[in-house]
Amino acid sequence: MRMLKSMTGYGRVSAVTEKMEITVEIKCVNNRYLDCSVRLPRIYSYLEEKIKKCVQNSFSRGKIDVSLTIVETAGQSGEITIDKQLLEGYLSALTQIRDTYHLKDDVTVSGIAKLPDVLTRK
Repeated sequence: MRMLKSMTGYGRVSAVTEKMEITVEIKCVNNRYLDCSVRLPRIYSYLEEKIKKCVQNSFSRGKIDVSLTIVETAGQSGEITIDKQLLEGYLSALTQIRDTYHLKDDVTVSGIAKLPDVLTRK
């Protein structure tokens, strides 16, 4: 007798060490073909192909989303630093976009905080 296996599922696991907290989430839904997408921190982008290969070895079809979150905790204080040179580059580019395309100027502090690598924790 064959066991029916569902193609829809969700899994989440977290591990905490002295240096970091790692969380992996996997979401699967039915799909005719194998479609795998991986989200992870830029610094760990070199792992993307290895993760995709691992998924391909375990699944033959389905839409599979893998999300990896790594938060380093060791040796970090609560101090936040601003990469002023990078911020100035972003602001210059945003000003150029605004002027070129005649857009409303609505740069906000919360918008700046969302820009990659402008704010970092020591």
